[in-house]
Amino acid sequence: MKTWLRIILWVGASAWVLAASPWVDLVKSLDLVELAATFSEEKVDRILGEQAGDWPQSDRQAAAVMVAMAVLDPSDLADPVKTAAKVTRFQNTLAAPESTLLFSLNWPMDALRGEPLGGHDTLRQDAGLVDALNHALGTGIITGYSLRSLRVSEASDPARTIIYSHNDWRHVRQLVVLMSSEGLRGTVYLSRKVSAFIYRDGWGERPAWIAELGSGIYAAQGEEWLVQFEFERAADRARFHELVTRYAKKDAPDETGNLVHAWWQPFYYSEVAMEGFFEIGRVTIEAAHAEVSLLALTDNLPTVRDHFAPMRWPIEVDRIWVPGPFFRFLQGDYK
Repeated sequence: MKTWLRIILWVGASAWVLAASPWVDLVKSLDLVELAATFSEEKVDRILGEQAGDWPQSDRQAAAVMVAMAVLDPSDLADPVKTAAKVTRFQNTLAAPESTLLFSLNWPMDALRGEPLGGHDTLRQDAGLVDALNHALGTGIITGYSLRSLRVSEASDPARTIIYSHNDWRHVRQLVVLMSSEGLRGTVYLSRKVSAFIYRDGWGERPAWIAELGSGIYAAQGEEWLVQFEFERAADRARFHELVTRYAKKDAPDETGNLVHAWWQPFYYSEVAMEGFFEIGRVTIEAAHAEVSLLALTDNLPTVRDHFAPMRWPIEVDRIWVPGPFFRFLQGDYK
């Protein structure tokens, strides 16, 4: 999260408690006030454990309701920034159910909804930004880009989260149920995404949604879905990587035994260092209706940053960690 946003949200523990807690407002908006009032002191203590602060009874009850609903973890309550982000994320799923979805891996049936999440057009509203991205892609400044919801990952704990993307809704559903069936537990947040990336020779027949952006430069462009897996245990991130490598990565044109439409180079990453993963750079551009994620090898990061820095959109530079196949994609390979 950007420093200025943290300053705005973090007003000190005592002042934050005096203000209306975000979970109190959410309980009111969901018409759960009477339910919260049934939570006894004993029940509140049992749900919140040692994380409960010295708050008014109504705040404690409302916090316990949010934890019971799996909107918050007890550990979130000590962090106003993270709590506000999680509450906002949950509110977004209620306000726009066609474009976001939040559910537990303990109960993955929401992933089996018949229609895929929509709302992708809202991410393309800044035509000038899309033109600038396509120009950079066609001239080789970048190898791809992603248009996503603003600050989409700020509500998740990076130490327990893997962020995955795919363009086939069937694959997304199968992946979620696979992880649940293997005993992984946690929260899944699905949201829309628009992507474009250089199409490598050797991937096979070019899809219909491909465009020539420059001489011999072909870009696959289309709608995707971003899937955040925030696991209960940080160790399950390694297990996720093992399962994707085994069941969701294509290693031969006629390979069987994979999830539907497995990719040669599955795209998923961690926002903290992870064993066996490779560090790369990320430039994030913030527009009015979306954020852009641009990935680059460390040596190429200054070129990407300097290209977009003079433009009218704010940018932020950080780093993420990706598995070997995607790292090789950035190097120009296709497997």
